Amino acid sequence: SIGNSEGRSEIAAALAYSSARAGEKVLFIDTDFRDPSARRLFGTAAVSPADRKSVVKTRYGVDVLPYDGSAQDMPTVRRSIEALKPEYDRIIVNTSSLGDGSEAIEAAGACDGSVFVLESGQTAVRRARYYMTLFNDAGHEVAGTALAKAQGKFLF
Repeated sequence: SIGNSEGRSEIAAALAYSSARAGEKVLFIDTDFRDPSARRLFGTAAVSPADRKSVVKTRYGVDVLPYDGSAQDMPTVRRSIEALKPEYDRIIVNTSSLGDGSEAIEAAGACDGSVFVLESGQTAVRRARYYMTLFNDAGHEVAGTALAKAQGKFLF
């Protein structure tokens, strides 16, 4: 997402949980160094970025690697993602907001695709397009968008 408190972590956790319920082996990596959410969402403790073996099994069927570090640890995070890919069907990486820095763009380099989380009625379309262009220019695939905090009736 572009800003803080837009629902990015909740959407990432819901995707991880849904994938696990569908029978996939899922790892949730929390790299939001400014506002880590793994503890709140999955009840886990933080681990050192260098300790990729500290994957925590949760009761939700999602394994969690909750980093406790800083943006300078992104190269270590990327190496962890690459090392753990063969062990999981899906790895969900929760990052800080794009407005907080470039960590999300750097983490995307180790991922197959990125999902942009936009807050209903809050995220400016022009700003969202700007950040999607940054991702594309860096060679990262934007796999889709998710609308968070939408209220009202929807027709499908």
